[in-house]
Amino acid sequence: MDIQSMNRYISPVNPAVYPHLTVVLLGIGLFFMVWFFVYEVTSNKFTRNLYKELSVAMVASIFMGFGSVFLLLWVGIFV
Repeated sequence: MDIQSMNRYISPVNPAVYPHLTVVLLGIGLFFMVWFFVYEVTSNKFTRNLYKELSVAMVASIFMGFGSVFLLLWVGIFV
């Protein structure tokens, strides 16, 4: 197999949209993170709901994780 006959790898996400994806995903993740912290501070042990805590924390961590990946890609650290 000759290297000239191989197809070049093309990213499924256009590198021009990395900054936009970073800002949007980290913004959504920060929103859910703040919601989680406010919920933890304002609720007492009788009004807490484990399902709500876990679901909000999971959504926040997913958005912050993908936002961090696109931030690394944006600044040139290819993961």
